[in-house]
Amino acid sequence: IMYFETHSVTSDRQGRINFPRNLFRDSGISRGGTVCMYPMEGYWMACDIQRFQQILESEYPGSSLDPVVRDSRREFMLDAKSLHIDPQGRVPFQAVDGRKPGTEYLIIGTGLEFEIWPKSVWLEHTQDLGGNDDE
Repeated sequence: IMYFETHSVTSDRQGRINFPRNLFRDSGISRGGTVCMYPMEGYWMACDIQRFQQILESEYPGSSLDPVVRDSRREFMLDAKSLHIDPQGRVPFQAVDGRKPGTEYLIIGTGLEFEIWPKSVWLEHTQDLGGNDDE
């Protein structure tokens, strides 16, 4: 199941963002479930738990009994976050991002994962790439 759409959202007074309805239909994400997030440079990569496990095992293959593998996985996981998705499809994003309520974000589907960009950072990023700033 893959997600390729772009959706604009604004965090509410509690710092939550609403995931778009199509995300629940087109990905492994579900209301009442969990989303895993990993900080990238200026934005967050997000996916369902199973996909996150695949990424972890692909990036750090081997047995957890191996101290090098275990240490590498632990270091990776220190930056990872998992957030509960409430029944309305909202996540407490301010808890991981730290920006104030009312911040605009773009949710950008990239296939098996999706990205959550502060809109201002996305616009700066696309300008740096010489692209346009259309969503």
